Amino acid sequence: MQNIDFDASDLDNVSLSVEVRIVRNSECCGDECKEYTFNTDADIDAALLDKMQQARDANPDVEFEAEESSLSTLEEGGHRYKKSYYGFEMEIGIGYNKPTAPRTAEQQAELDKLTADYNTTNSSPELRARRAELFAIGRPEFVSLGSVNLSDKIEASGMDELN
Repeated sequence: MQNIDFDASDLDNVSLSVEVRIVRNSECCGDECKEYTFNTDADIDAALLDKMQQARDANPDVEFEAEESSLSTLEEGGHRYKKSYYGFEMEIGIGYNKPTAPRTAEQQAELDKLTADYNTTNSSPELRARRAELFAIGRPEFVSLGSVNLSDKIEASGMDELN
């Protein structure tokens, strides 16, 4: 379970924090036995802030978004005489949605025809590809500006016991 809190309304004070809960399961029965919730803040590097400022200069109403690109759990140590650590690694993509030109009346009519004739569209790879192409027209395009990598870990003995 994770939660991303991102505020880029003021580019002089951008904040990014994540909450990630990790759970250790019992080897014998698979029940949850330990858990820990990380609350981690991230810094946005200067290059990414510059890209955000350029986008804001081009469109003062641009709204930036942060979304998880990848999340993996970490498990380190645990060998004889070594402490066990559990944690996470996460990549968060930063960008914005850019509006695109809407479908023309002709494109909409073609899309409606392809959608209505599902059996024909479903049987032909070319028609399925054309339908997907027409469907994408007019949808906002996500413009990626960069990413932020986060990681954190805790010693297994520091995790909370679950009953």
